[in-house]
Amino acid sequence: MVTVTERPRSRPRRGSGIGGRLDAAGWGAFFLWVGYALLAEISIGWGLFGVGVITLLGQAARRAFAVPVEGFWVLVGIAFLVGGLWNVLAVDIPLAPVVMLVIGAILVLGAVLRSGEGDELGEPREY
Repeated sequence: MVTVTERPRSRPRRGSGIGGRLDAAGWGAFFLWVGYALLAEISIGWGLFGVGVITLLGQAARRAFAVPVEGFWVLVGIAFLVGGLWNVLAVDIPLAPVVMLVIGAILVLGAVLRSGEGDELGEPREY
């Protein structure tokens, strides 16, 4: 007796479509930049700055093609830009404490500005 099993329907591959092509192009640009920066012996500051530019341009391209922008990668791009500029400009203040102060201020301000929204006992907050 021969049994025929139905093949599961294939789902679209992750990364297919314009979003996947933009991601692939971004990774390609990243490796080209890192390879060039290493061969040309570009300083670490300019190298980080370039990675930040590539990361942010990738997210700008996603927006231009109506593909959802990934907030995590926007933050990563900004971090690379700031870190690179911090190194290039040879700022005397260490970057990590400044980043911690900024993050803390954002969190405190966010909590203060949201106060009063469903804070009574028994009322769930809407997110």
